[in-house]
Amino acid sequence: MTKLEVLQKDKVNAQNSQDLLDDEREQILEVINKKIALEQKKSAKDAPKKPASKKTVKATPETPQIEKPAPVAVVEETPKEEMPQETPKEAPETEKPAKAVKQSDFTQVLKIVDSSPDVAAFGKADTYNQNNSINLGMAAKLLNQNNLSLKSVNQEAIIERFKLKGFEYGNWATQTERFNFLIACKISFEQLKDLGFENLGLDGKIIVSFGARGQGGAAAHFEPKTFAINLTKKRGFGVFTHEYGHALDYFFGTYIDQDATSLALSYGRKTGVIALDSFEKTSMRYLMNDLINDIIQNTELLQRLDKNVGRDNDYWYRRNEIFARTPPSARRLSAT
Repeated sequence: MTKLEVLQKDKVNAQNSQDLLDDEREQILEVINKKIALEQKKSAKDAPKKPASKKTVKATPETPQIEKPAPVAVVEETPKEEMPQETPKEAPETEKPAKAVKQSDFTQVLKIVDSSPDVAAFGKADTYNQNNSINLGMAAKLLNQNNLSLKSVNQEAIIERFKLKGFEYGNWATQTERFNFLIACKISFEQLKDLGFENLGLDGKIIVSFGARGQGGAAAHFEPKTFAINLTKKRGFGVFTHEYGHALDYFFGTYIDQDATSLALSYGRKTGVIALDSFEKTSMRYLMNDLINDIIQNTELLQRLDKNVGRDNDYWYRRNEIFARTPPSARRLSAT
């Protein structure tokens, strides 16, 4: 009888013995199992190389590190309570939904301020109460509804990813309002990616301002000189895409297809149809103004304006407003 067979027999005897207490049995089995493991390792090392036996052999549960144990007699398995727990295999990495945000999570959020001094050159001073904390409210609702994690709403990361000049906040905007605004901006920029590019800040030109540059009764406005999109605190949500339309109009008119008579591709505050004879048919100005002429002449837009607004106020009839207020499906430009 080999030494391994003797150890296997001792193990069976220890398992079946009625004279041992449970603690004693456990200690004895632990010692025997260690000896069995060592002996099996030694046998596997010394065994001559030959085709593997077809006989199925159960590996001792306590020695998973042995890759090719030598053939041994089948013995009774260790009782369930003696078997070590196997470490569950890790599931392959998949995209998981963001963890729901709770009130306590907002202690991780740093104070939100203007992203740089030059961003607020023409805005209001950032002098709000520094002890203002963030409450759950709309912030968590926006995060959870859009499957966003708290870490994803990072001002500097948003600026870098979408190539913005920065963010600016009015002196009466609380930390809760600022954080809600930042979440809404991230969601808006993610949706605007449908335009087909991520350089939505137009190479660091666009400033997004919240409650810092309000003018009269407007819910929001775009400033061609600073490329700032300002959204008011109470009425600014829901109009970001409209103001972004103005930004595109003035960016391409100011920097790409220039004309000394207008910084806007649309020719800004002009009203009515304009002649296209002087434009090359492949130029951006031709494509833009051909589109606006078509909207004026072939849609019900002017009829609705005449009925609801009237010609006394030409604001609604300006070409830049017609472009920025036209549904996206009607303003897809293509050089055909």
